[in-house]
Amino acid sequence: MFNELINDDKGSIYIDGYKYFFKRNDAYVEILVEKIMDLFYLNHVHYIPIRVNDKDYYISKDLNSDGTFITAEDMGLISSNLDDIRDFIRNRFPNNYEYLFNDILKMYYMDLMILNIDRSNSNWGFFINDKDVNIYLLDNDLSFIDYKSYFTSLDNNTYKDSKLEIYNIFNSFSDKDIELFYDMYSLLDYDMLVKLIRETEIDINKELLYKDNYLERFNTMRWFIENNMKKRIVKKKILS
Repeated sequence: MFNELINDDKGSIYIDGYKYFFKRNDAYVEILVEKIMDLFYLNHVHYIPIRVNDKDYYISKDLNSDGTFITAEDMGLISSNLDDIRDFIRNRFPNNYEYLFNDILKMYYMDLMILNIDRSNSNWGFFINDKDVNIYLLDNDLSFIDYKSYFTSLDNNTYKDSKLEIYNIFNSFSDKDIELFYDMYSLLDYDMLVKLIRETEIDINKELLYKDNYLERFNTMRWFIENNMKKRIVKKKILS
């Protein structure tokens, strides 16, 4: 069936009256990150890996099939600064502000913990239907990047910026926001990530080739987070 419908690297097709998007990609880490998002109760597009003509693809149902999905970028949000996003949501969705921004914070924290280097206003947005509005995430395949990748080498600015963001969290975020970070940090520890990797391998029926690198990078970031946790605790004791 898919052999007849998919003949390009990306595009859209209709199956049983519903629109689906497809893209050529063999980064099965996308399935792993879906499990992590489920752990944090974050809404997301569901990707199904398929193989067509000896090539790997992802296929996903168009969110607009069940409501209206608008990326943050298309809605007019230019900045990726958390304060600007906070103001944007408060102005656009004042009645839904609390839980929408809570999901933004969870997205932000998750991306730091799993070293997702490709979060922009074009791969998250607002899903709106008759009942409510929710944050939805998509395209998370640049998480836990292969250690050979330029993007997440230890000398790369993106990795250093992630460390600076963690430092900023523990030095300037409110106690309430920090508490959310602690909760997420406790949920996704090393053992949980190992468990989710195993579940992913069962789902895709193959081994994640770079899982040892994912775990190593994850542990490195946790070490940095823990150090900043300790510094915040010491700082609060001194100031109290």
